[in-house]
Amino acid sequence: MAAILVTAAEAARHYAIPIRTVQRWAAEGRLIRYGTPRRLTVDLREIDQLYWTHRPKPLRDEQAVA
Repeated sequence: MAAILVTAAEAARHYAIPIRTVQRWAAEGRLIRYGTPRRLTVDLREIDQLYWTHRPKPLRDEQAVA
C-alpha cells in the first residue's frame, strides 16, 4: 500500500493531538520522516497506529463513580 503523506500539523489537527506529540514521535524514531525538518511530513497510517496504541483509555463506570 502507498503511504498517505501529510504534514505533521495536518496529522495533529486530524487526531486532535498536540503537534509536539507528533514531533516527539518522529524524533524518537517511531515514525518514518519525510520532507525537511522545517516541514515535517509523516505517514498518516503510522500516526493512526501510534494514536490508538498510546491513547488514554476511558474510565470504566465503576472508576468514574469512585
